[in-house]
Amino acid sequence: MKKPGIFLTYLVVIAAVMAWVLAAPSPAVRLKPGDDEGAGEVRPRPRPEPPNSVVRYLSRVRIQGPYSDRGLTVYTLTTHAPESAYNYLTLDEGIASGQILIQEIKDGSVPTLQLRNVSRRWAFLMNGELVKGGKQNRTVRSDMLVPPNGTAWVNLPVFCVEQGRWRGVSGKFSAGKAFAPNSVRAGLNQGYDQAETWRKVGEANKAAGVRTATGDVTVIYSDAKTRKKIDEITSRLIRCIPRKQYVGLVIAHGRRIVSADLFANAQLYANLYEKVIRSHAAEVFYRRHTGSPTHAEVRAFLNRIHGASLTRRPAPGGHGTLIRISGNRLGGEALEYGGRCIHVALFPQIVRPVPVPIPRPPRPPVPLPHPERRR
Repeated sequence: MKKPGIFLTYLVVIAAVMAWVLAAPSPAVRLKPGDDEGAGEVRPRPRPEPPNSVVRYLSRVRIQGPYSDRGLTVYTLTTHAPESAYNYLTLDEGIASGQILIQEIKDGSVPTLQLRNVSRRWAFLMNGELVKGGKQNRTVRSDMLVPPNGTAWVNLPVFCVEQGRWRGVSGKFSAGKAFAPNSVRAGLNQGYDQAETWRKVGEANKAAGVRTATGDVTVIYSDAKTRKKIDEITSRLIRCIPRKQYVGLVIAHGRRIVSADLFANAQLYANLYEKVIRSHAAEVFYRRHTGSPTHAEVRAFLNRIHGASLTRRPAPGGHGTLIRISGNRLGGEALEYGGRCIHVALFPQIVRPVPVPIPRPPRPPVPLPHPERRR
């Protein structure tokens, strides 16, 4: 009888000990800085912000070519993913069809014209395009998008490329068959003012060997001798370049890359690339260039965008954003609309000379009083 009682007592003691252990508070644990309740969870890493539209588009293009004539070398750019499929109206098409109207401002203003797009398509005006007529010939100062069905006149920023004329019919304008010469256009894309533009126009006319009483840059393309040479170079290159869905072109004078233009789609490229080539042909027919850059050098030129500074400002007309590109030996400008690139223009960065201060004559030394005079 005693054994069952002892065994029962033993069970009661064991149960009491276990109850006391389970009821006791757990020891404190010191958390490390940053530890929390979800420390053991696997959290996804934050995704890097997508690059801007200019860098994104340039990284997608492939380089083909080269195609050369008289030292002028063209590399074409293609991509499987263009920025846009929209069919933009160009300045040439709009003026020829009467869908883009241009006029002077009242009595005339050198840096500004007025424009109206009465078509059903968005119009794209490219930096460097020539507008002939009015009181003087001008060039478009920066890329611009103009909405369709315009009922009001929009200001068009321009620079004069005909310094010695200020007369003519206000409403009679036509589009030039080329851009301003590349040296002029590179300055426009990198912030040149009117005085610097006139200086570049004078240099281009002098180098091409043309004379004009009004300092008109379009004479390079209208003079019989220079026009024939420019037409020959341009036509041979165009016949040489395959008819493919290109979106841009990189151009070199000899081994030196001097420009790159990238468009939103192949249609916009097809409407404007011949005018780009003509603006370069106007600068090579009187010089002798040899050699051409390699594919690696062309890619390295485009890749300078990764080290350049990009600053934004509203595009003229209030539609889209202009992106100024500078630094890392690269200069230029891009037009962006709706997060997509409409056009990118790149040039070697222009290094402006720093003005040297005029030395001032040294001041004569102040004579010290003689020690004996102090007494």
